Amino acid sequence: MTLTEELGHWVRANCPAELVGSVFKYGGGSHQAITDPAFRAWFDACFDRGFTVPDWPKAYGGAGFDKAGVAAPARSLPC
Repeated sequence: MTLTEELGHWVRANCPAELVGSVFKYGGGSHQAITDPAFRAWFDACFDRGFTVPDWPKAYGGAGFDKAGVAAPARSLPC
C-alpha cells in the first residue's frame, strides 16, 4: 500500500462525514478556539496520529514522514 493509499484509508475512517469537502481556516496554536464539535473531533484525531506536524519525528509528536514526501499525499486526501 502506498503512503497516499494509507493516508486515504485513515482519513476516510476518521474524518467526520459533515466535514468532507469543507474548508476550515485554522492557524493553530492555543489562541484560536475550535468551536465546531466535528472539527474538534477531526483535529484531535489528526493530532493523535501526528498529522498536525507530519514531518516531525514521532518522538516529538509528529507522524515521522519524510518532509519531501508529505506534500503530494496531502493534496489527494478527501477531507
